[in-house]
Amino acid sequence: QKVLFSENYIDSDSFVILSLTKNKKESLADLVGKKIIVNSGYSTEKYVDSLQADCQFSVQKLKTLPDALFAIKNGIADAFITAESTVARLLETELREIFYIAKIPGTTESAAIAFQKDQQELCQIINNILQKFKEDGTIDFLKKKWNIAL
Repeated sequence: QKVLFSENYIDSDSFVILSLTKNKKESLADLVGKKIIVNSGYSTEKYVDSLQADCQFSVQKLKTLPDALFAIKNGIADAFITAESTVARLLETELREIFYIAKIPGTTESAAIAFQKDQQELCQIINNILQKFKEDGTIDFLKKKWNIAL
């Protein structure tokens, strides 16, 4: 081990498959031979690229969420793979009647802070602060503020 890591302070949201409610895609197996959309420049793009050969789907890379939603709604593509927080607010609107969201298992990641190996004291200080932030609700407050899934 070349560096030290703090305790995990946040878990990222899962990746999800967004499809039309009338044509639900509930798992990666449902995407074989289908046309998939990802937003270019995000971690889901790399994730989908790594699956493309095994899952045998075609990928279209779009720049924005509205472009992706338009393509799904108009039958240009079958599904959109993105982070859950990207589309979570859809479930709070009338669009929840149009779109179906399925979580992709095993796609959650944790975040921690890296330190030089000789900075054990600083790492412990930060771990204590992170623990206090977890206990007093600061971490939950920040997750809510920045729309990170809880």
